[in-house]
Amino acid sequence: MTFMKINFQSISENKPYVFSCSTLFTVLSLLTMFYDKVTIFFFLNTFHHQWIDFGMLFITNCGTGLFSLLVLGAVCLTKNWRLARNILLTFLVSGALVQTLKPLYSAPRPKAIISADAYSWFFEGITHSGLTSFPSGHATTIFALATVLAFTSKKKYITLVYFFFATLVAYSRVYLGQHFMEDVLAGAILGTLTTTTLTIFTSRFTFFNKQLSPKKQFFSQWTSNLR
Repeated sequence: MTFMKINFQSISENKPYVFSCSTLFTVLSLLTMFYDKVTIFFFLNTFHHQWIDFGMLFITNCGTGLFSLLVLGAVCLTKNWRLARNILLTFLVSGALVQTLKPLYSAPRPKAIISADAYSWFFEGITHSGLTSFPSGHATTIFALATVLAFTSKKKYITLVYFFFATLVAYSRVYLGQHFMEDVLAGAILGTLTTTTLTIFTSRFTFFNKQLSPKKQFFSQWTSNLR
């Protein structure tokens, strides 16, 4: 029982985030069961505006690996090494999974299926064609990062900010015509599950949770005084 409490403590303490993710993933999964991906794509792109286009072009970059590394760097400046370790670990593992799954599925991107005559909002120089649509790497990366931050947040409802931000970044991939909704959904689930699994895994082994010995604490304090 103690082991289970330790493993799931950070998860159970963030019920708003977990509930929001579960609800979103369930609703979107049901949509994919009743409608084909092209129909959903057109439905989610019924409205475009110049200012929204600009905002989406900006916010979609928050799903890149570079953004996660910038967050990692900022966390390192605060010397929160455990959070930094978790961000780096989830970033590497989720990224490796995405790069493994993309060639296995070889799913076409929207531009490879939908003609420019049928859909006029493909962005020149932004939207990619090809067979690397599933799963969405941006959605995976941002949800992995958001879940790490949510699980380490002491303020429960701040986690909802992480959730809505990750959802907006993921949606930008559909808005910009780079992915179908099912690609983004798969990426979001993959990123969330990767972080959840690693949270349980790292809490299972004392190697990831052991404190510095008194000797190491003294050495750490001594070296910090030299700076």
